[in-house]
Amino acid sequence: MTRYVVPSHCLFCVTAGRVALAACVRGGAVVVCWRCDECEHEWPVHPHEQLDERRDGLNDRRRTTRADRRKRRE
Repeated sequence: MTRYVVPSHCLFCVTAGRVALAACVRGGAVVVCWRCDECEHEWPVHPHEQLDERRDGLNDRRRTTRADRRKRRE
């Protein structure tokens, strides 16, 4: 049995009293996270489980999407 202290407010929309513990099965693992009922954002129970943002660098400045460019080649 594990005991967690429920956050008083959402970390993203700062709404108080709308945060609940959510659990779902992904593959062979149970993922437990906090979920805000107001903004529907989820974040890990433990801060060290937070994934780093891997999308870095400059934005793509092309005017057409990748799908459109691929269609043109055909």
